[in-house]
Amino acid sequence: MAKKRAKSVTKKSPLRSAQVATPGRDPRVQKILNCLDQNNWAAAKPLVLTLADQAQGKIEVLYQCGAWCCDYESFVEGVALMEQVYAVNPDYMLTREYLLNSYRMGGFDEHAIRTAKEAVQRTDINNDEFMLACLTLSTYCEWDLLYAQQEKMIEIAVAGAYNTRYYNALLLHFLEQPDIDQATLFKIHQAAADQWSTVMPLITPYAQRHKKMRIGYISGDFYQHAVGLFMLDIIAHHRREFVEVYCFANNKLNDSTTEYFQKYADHYIDIKHDSDLVAANKIQKAEIDLLVDLGGFTDFSRLSVLRYKPAPVQVSYLGYPSTTGMEVVDYRITDDIADPEGADQFYTEKLLRLPDGFLCRTRMSAPYRLDEPATVKNGFITFGSLNHLRKINPPLIKLWAEILSKVEGSRFIIKARGLDAIQQQVVRDLFASHGIDGDRIEMYAFMEDPKQHIDMVNRIDIALDSFPYHGTTTTCETLDMGIPIVTLAGKSHVQRVSYSILKHIGFEPCIAFTEEEYIEKAVNLALNPQGLTLLRKVLPMLLMNTSMGQPEPFVANLEQAYLLAWQDKMGSAWDFSKF
Repeated sequence: MAKKRAKSVTKKSPLRSAQVATPGRDPRVQKILNCLDQNNWAAAKPLVLTLADQAQGKIEVLYQCGAWCCDYESFVEGVALMEQVYAVNPDYMLTREYLLNSYRMGGFDEHAIRTAKEAVQRTDINNDEFMLACLTLSTYCEWDLLYAQQEKMIEIAVAGAYNTRYYNALLLHFLEQPDIDQATLFKIHQAAADQWSTVMPLITPYAQRHKKMRIGYISGDFYQHAVGLFMLDIIAHHRREFVEVYCFANNKLNDSTTEYFQKYADHYIDIKHDSDLVAANKIQKAEIDLLVDLGGFTDFSRLSVLRYKPAPVQVSYLGYPSTTGMEVVDYRITDDIADPEGADQFYTEKLLRLPDGFLCRTRMSAPYRLDEPATVKNGFITFGSLNHLRKINPPLIKLWAEILSKVEGSRFIIKARGLDAIQQQVVRDLFASHGIDGDRIEMYAFMEDPKQHIDMVNRIDIALDSFPYHGTTTTCETLDMGIPIVTLAGKSHVQRVSYSILKHIGFEPCIAFTEEEYIEKAVNLALNPQGLTLLRKVLPMLLMNTSMGQPEPFVANLEQAYLLAWQDKMGSAWDFSKF
């Protein structure tokens, strides 16, 4: 029986793009299509279930009805219908994939694990089902079996021999792995882009057409989302005497933060229901000079719109920690810590390095900050990690266990999206294998109540960053709460974001470059409770008084980078004497 999975880990089904042609255009089907065209699943669902009831065993009808249910996250009904199809013909179209994905996304945990384990052992499995099975193993922390498939996964990815519907999840998966080098990751991204970007670009006038530069931001995250919260100050503080700001929104939801974007942007244009070509035509019609993608290969991103080259200059920024692999994306915004000298070879984009860091965020948790660390009250040190479960791996847990073993009486709080009961047991067992009793580990999944989340964060004395995939929002949040975070710096962007944040706010004692140093710095912090009390006051001040907490100078730097991108790409200078 399925259990209801937390909303935070339920993602848009990657199979929706694979939906087949509808089985006949009788009035029942047409009514369903009309509802879906209006994105009204609530009205479509009863019609779909009625159609399935009347299917009289026709698997093509059952399959399509099951696909609709799974695509729109009615997993209980979708699984029941797909299991009927599977019983008749397990190889019918995408039945196996739909079932495995719906087991995973719908909380059918035991079914998902069993099916994924069986799938990777089959000799007749196709690449798409194999990759989905590996993602499922990752979801449930079946690390040993997952790592045994890694070589085959990389081989398929470098060849680009899998379906585009899995690109987002799989590219993030590869970035999260501790043993994949930068050159291989670059090849994987290039292969994805090569398979995904073959369209005819629009014919866009390549000339300076306006007194102000028209900057377009395209994203699915203009709401209470990590990317949205980083962008809000940028949108609000663009200098309107020089630029005109457009937001092209593909949000999965709208909230009070969305209202701020609608207020601060000069133009807010919804493209959620537009095809890539229609959205590209809207951008071209708006005569955008410089288009900035904020999503990369992430959920609800519209990076695919950039394939059409709707703006003469196209830029990647913020939402994705690697290259797009797309030749039509001209530049990428970063800094010299996140992407040091020599990193350029691993990007198809030209790197534009901002002088004081590539991040800016001021709206954080200051009202809830405590004046002293939790250890003063508790009498013991509490370490913590707030990053997504997918950023946690066995080598990292081994490091954390070693830190705990060196700090007597210490505890560890892990709060992670995706950390359900099965995953919690796996993590607890892994700590136990390194000699750490389970009662020293507290684990929490997503918390709907922001105040509950803040109260939990206030119980942490020292945060331990994930590796190789650093935190970003979580790093900023802990620092803003006055909590130091120990980070292990690596070679690629994804392994250097926290390093960049700490370096640019002028706080370097928590930056480690070896595993031994990571352990040593965490232990030394734990042995100095007076220092932790001082940091409660110092760290928020550093954030507030550097460019990361000062949107005006940050946005000026960002606009300068945009101006340089235009001049470099177009060969002409924008006539902004005050720039």
